[in-house]
Amino acid sequence: MEKVLITGGSGYIALHCIVKFLKNGFSVRTSIRSTSREAEIRNAVDNELEKNLEFCQLDLNNDKGWEEAVKGCDRVIHMASPVVFKNLPDENSIIDPAKNGLLRALKPAVKYKVKRFVMTSSVAAVYSDSKNQKKVYDHNDWVDLSDPSLSSYSKSKTLAEKALWEYLDTLDPKDRIEACTINPAVVVGRSLTKDMGKSNDIIKRMVDGSLPFNAQINIGIVDIEDVSEMHLRAATYPKVDGKRFLLSERSVWLNDIAKILLKNGFKKAVVRVAPNFLVKLFSLVDAQVRMVVASLGKDKIFDCKLSKEVLKWKPTNVENAIVETARQYQELGKIK
Repeated sequence: MEKVLITGGSGYIALHCIVKFLKNGFSVRTSIRSTSREAEIRNAVDNELEKNLEFCQLDLNNDKGWEEAVKGCDRVIHMASPVVFKNLPDENSIIDPAKNGLLRALKPAVKYKVKRFVMTSSVAAVYSDSKNQKKVYDHNDWVDLSDPSLSSYSKSKTLAEKALWEYLDTLDPKDRIEACTINPAVVVGRSLTKDMGKSNDIIKRMVDGSLPFNAQINIGIVDIEDVSEMHLRAATYPKVDGKRFLLSERSVWLNDIAKILLKNGFKKAVVRVAPNFLVKLFSLVDAQVRMVVASLGKDKIFDCKLSKEVLKWKPTNVENAIVETARQYQELGKIK
């Protein structure tokens, strides 16, 4: 039985990946920053699979334990990274752990010659709306790090992914290992625990009354089930080395999401679209809104041809994931 290390095991996407790999015959070692999350993760795993799950404690800001965590694993899925959807006074507080944590996972993976290293990156490393001169983006695109309005989160994902490729390029060809990245758009769908993750927050705010209106914002969106399946395929399929796999089922306007929710019985879903000037005013008091001001009115498409060709991705219906997310929020009592 092959063993895979999945870092950041308490994360929303990581937990789906843990279950996906266990169900497909892998033994999983997963890292958590605090042992207090172990029971939560175990409770999300079927009893018959739990015997193939083990834990280790790692910190993105500390060298301790990384070599021991990688040793004995055949593959590494590096998912641990700060997820902060607001700009911080000190952007290095999320850039440093993202970049240095990546290297802490990668260097022992190279040392022990794992079969495959998969990094969870993001489309946040592919584009930024503030300098959006294109409508279609693909795996060859990168954000412009010189853009002064670039979010701290985008910088952290970009610099971490660049650190992956740059480190591998410093190696002698005989020392290289196979590596690739998964770059998903906004990930939605049911969580396996009560922790719904940051990306699902967009669904919650659509129906809990915290947003008085929708903005003219266009986003890429993808089902969590697809994301976990593509991580499995990226770790096991041939011809993935050196590739970046974008995942976006489609691009939608926020109002399209609201209409889907309204159609499925969520009567509080806000379908009013505010003029751009009003959104800019609202951003003065809402940090999350402030981060999307540069996106107002800008359409974009993510070309996922490479993912469909190499990973044989056939996107599922993300509308179902949107509705199921809202229903889980209801079940948890977080919306009425």
